[in-house]
Amino acid sequence: MNWMRGKITVQLAALTAAGALAATLGAAPAVSEEGLPVRGFPGLPVSSSLPVAEGAELPQVPQLDLEGYQGTWHQVAALPHVFSIQCARDTTARYTLTGPETVRVVNSCTDWFGNPSGIEGQARVTDPGTGASLRVWFNGVPFQSPDGPTNYRVAWMSGDGGVVLVGSPDRTTGFVLSRGTSLSAREWSGVRAAVVAAGYDPCTFLTSPVGGGREDRQPLCVL
Repeated sequence: MNWMRGKITVQLAALTAAGALAATLGAAPAVSEEGLPVRGFPGLPVSSSLPVAEGAELPQVPQLDLEGYQGTWHQVAALPHVFSIQCARDTTARYTLTGPETVRVVNSCTDWFGNPSGIEGQARVTDPGTGASLRVWFNGVPFQSPDGPTNYRVAWMSGDGGVVLVGSPDRTTGFVLSRGTSLSAREWSGVRAAVVAAGYDPCTFLTSPVGGGREDRQPLCVL
């Protein structure tokens, strides 16, 4: 069992290093009340579903307030990945600034045995002009380099700053993170539009079970 838990921890680290907060990405403290000024994609309204040019990288918000971004986010939906199979529910990411462009990352979830699983890591901003693209790496995970390319990008943020879409530039990972655990029908509609506008297929994103929110796994395209 200790070997299995070790494997679970490494898998979770690999998942989060590939693209999130996310996760995608401890238990949640009180939600930060500091607002995030970013609104949608550059040049696109929050509800836009305009297609992204073929071969283009995942877009990013024009400016990310890293100080406002810190705190805990709950994963409410994600693009399934082989490294996320160990997480049964309640996936969170907690971010804490350690410098002007560096962040401490703590990702956690509950595994299929009901046990907590988590990993700590770090992130550094790779696009100082916007602050919206970062390189994330995790302690003790092999084949990771702090000097590697961007693997975490904030692509979209809701009008109130409470929900974000993040992923890797090549879209091999994708996560919907929320300050709260429950989204309204209108908020889910905005998330679905943002996923499409970012160049993802909404049918490939599944909702993530989380206490106080949805307890099922459903494609975004059917919500």
